[in-house]
This record gives sequence, C-alpha cells and structure tokens, in this order.
Amino acid sequence: MRMSRRGFVAMTDAMIFIVVIMMAAAVTVGYMDHVSKDDRDPSEFLEGLMDSRMRLSDMTEGDDSLVKLSDLAALHVNTGADGPREYLEEALDGFSKGRPYLLVLEFTPPGTEGGPKRSEIGHPGSMTASSATVTVPVTSGGTLHAELTLFSS
Repeated sequence: MRMSRRGFVAMTDAMIFIVVIMMAAAVTVGYMDHVSKDDRDPSEFLEGLMDSRMRLSDMTEGDDSLVKLSDLAALHVNTGADGPREYLEEALDGFSKGRPYLLVLEFTPPGTEGGPKRSEIGHPGSMTASSATVTVPVTSGGTLHAELTLFSS
C-alpha cells in the first residue's frame, strides 16, 4: 500500500492542530475554574481573628503582655487607636485577596446608656458574597460585636 506524502503531511498537521486546541481549552477551563472559585470563609476567619493573641507593645504604647485582638479592636473603637485598625486592615487585605470587604465593629462599654460605639474598616462592594458575625466579651468589660461582609469583585 502506497501512501501519498501530501495526505500524511495533512494528517500530521491536523493532529498537531487538534493537540494545540485541546491544550488551549484545558488552560482556559483551568483558569476560569480558579477565578470563579471563592474559598473564603468569613466565619472561620473572623472567629480566629477575634480569638488571636498579640503583644500589646506591637499595637500601642505598653508592655509586652499578651492580649486578645478583640480587646485591641474594642480599644480602637473606644479611643480611635490606629495600631489595631492598621493590623486589622492588613489581615483583612490578605484574607480578601484584593476583593472588597467591610468589617463593622460595635463596642458596648459596661454601664453606658448611649448605645454602642461603632467603627468601619474596608470599603463595601456592590454585591454581597458572604458574611459572618461574632460577639465576644471584652476583658475590661462590655462586648464587641464584629460583622465581616465579603463582596464579589
């Protein structure tokens, strides 16, 4: 059986073309799957964040004692201290992977009748993807209510 050279070259060319198209499709599908997947869990992150401990000297003027981040967040809401706010912004920026978020902190000091003091960190987006809330007691008294909302990009 004799084969024409033109037929063999055309068949090889078609096979190479099909392989290239399949590789391009696989890369595109893999990229689209990675982009659309949102594996951020605001509930787990917020609970871990509020339960973590930090050195007081890393955030404000003070000694090296360990304090809960929720206490430092309450300090920020109550006094406007910048150290805890900056730390929370860095942590949230890393967690949100460049997508918009909003963390609302409400601190209710003990024995106050004027209502809770409030602070917002982040910038809201247009469409809510997920949210979580946690209420934790503050060591010095009162409660801190934190609500983290993540938005789709």
